[in-house]
Amino acid sequence: MTRQAFYSDAIYIVTRTQGRGDEIAKTIQLRGFDEIKCFLLTEVQNWDTDNWPDLLIVDSEGDDAGAIKVIQSLKQAVPVVYLADSFEEDTFLTCYDAGAKDFLVKPVNSSYLVSRILILLDGGRVQRQLEKRDAVLKDLSVIGVDSEVYTTEYFLRFLKEEVERLLASEHWAPLCLLVVQFRGMTPELMSQQAFRTKLYAHVAKMLEQCCRGGDIVGEYLMDKFAILLPNTSTNGGQAVSKRILEQLDGETLTFDDQSVQLSVKIGVAEFTGCRHYEEFLNKALDGVRLLDESNEKVHIVTTS
Repeated sequence: MTRQAFYSDAIYIVTRTQGRGDEIAKTIQLRGFDEIKCFLLTEVQNWDTDNWPDLLIVDSEGDDAGAIKVIQSLKQAVPVVYLADSFEEDTFLTCYDAGAKDFLVKPVNSSYLVSRILILLDGGRVQRQLEKRDAVLKDLSVIGVDSEVYTTEYFLRFLKEEVERLLASEHWAPLCLLVVQFRGMTPELMSQQAFRTKLYAHVAKMLEQCCRGGDIVGEYLMDKFAILLPNTSTNGGQAVSKRILEQLDGETLTFDDQSVQLSVKIGVAEFTGCRHYEEFLNKALDGVRLLDESNEKVHIVTTS
């Protein structure tokens, strides 16, 4: 009897060797995917096609430079799952900047790989949320002019939806939350609405530049921002945190002849099944609070 496919999504697999591509294809075919095509890295270095797949799987097989070129050539046209031999911060951040939506370290269990594929195929949900936000923000107070940063109210709403979606889903993917606290702003400066608005709009843009499309940056209270990183583990969250620190910590910003030197602390929490989004957020806030007792800039906490 011929097995009926469960999914009609088109998946392309790019590997360094044909054997590895066939191996991955067989794995996901057994899970109900039939629309699969395999390519070699050497065949797609300058990929140009109008017929994009729904998802791309890239296995570097040791050739990270070649694999990353493929991802960059896509210009974030399709979601990408990157299979790496090990977690290297530089490789992760390069893939992250190129728009890879998932970064998995081999070996990867076949069930887990398929679960992550299904999560990403539902990734249009994030884009739909972003489009919906454009309409919602018209009725909310926005930080600065032309800012794409969520207000506290809308960020918390989105965070709640993400946590509830993961809890209800049979598929699992990590979710990382960063809480970024800025210090160095005196009460006198903070009392000046015009200065504070310009400062927060500038900081928000700088944070967005440290993140990829699909990450959610939101204002949180008076001196904090929160960043939600879908499909990102603690290692990835820590790598992004270090980048933020490198770019923002100690930065002197001047507006209207008034200056402030930013001091940045970041708490990182990975979602591991907490039962409510507030618990998840509080864990990241705990990371910031614990930094007051140490000389570190980033603190990792878990939600289990």
